[in-house]
Amino acid sequence: MFGKKIPKDVWVMLGAFALMVAATAAVVYWPQSRKLERLEAQIVADTEALKLDGEKTKVIPDMQRRLESMRSRYRGWDRKLPRQQDLGQFLSEISTQLRHKQLASRTIEPRNPQREELFHTLPIIIKLDGSYASLVEFLRGMREMERLTRVQTMKILSNPAEEDVEIEVQLNIYFTES
Repeated sequence: MFGKKIPKDVWVMLGAFALMVAATAAVVYWPQSRKLERLEAQIVADTEALKLDGEKTKVIPDMQRRLESMRSRYRGWDRKLPRQQDLGQFLSEISTQLRHKQLASRTIEPRNPQREELFHTLPIIIKLDGSYASLVEFLRGMREMERLTRVQTMKILSNPAEEDVEIEVQLNIYFTES
């Protein structure tokens, strides 16, 4: 069996088969193996990225606790710094304060709102008549109000012949939208 000569047709067939195997390897196997290597490398990189992202998500419960803490701490802040200027409600509160503190209101003049970087300011000038003690009580009452209010300027004119003084207070109320 080993001594027999292999016919030429068999060599041609073996050569054609070898050529087909080489062509298949060159056209299909090597490009697919390179693509497979790239995909495996991408899988490794994505797995590492997922591990890092998984580590980052461990802080979420702590952040949620902090957020809830801040929400509870700043609950009601919208009442202190409302979205609209809501002047009517504020003027009603001021009138109540003035009556309770025995101050006579001569005028209450809202001015034009002014835009600041993070909020709007509405200046209001109030002219009053009353005693020093009533003025102090009125200012304390303003501090106790829910609405964020700031006294910008105050002028006090006194007449030695009278007990009451004339008072002009410019105060600001704040809101976030116009």
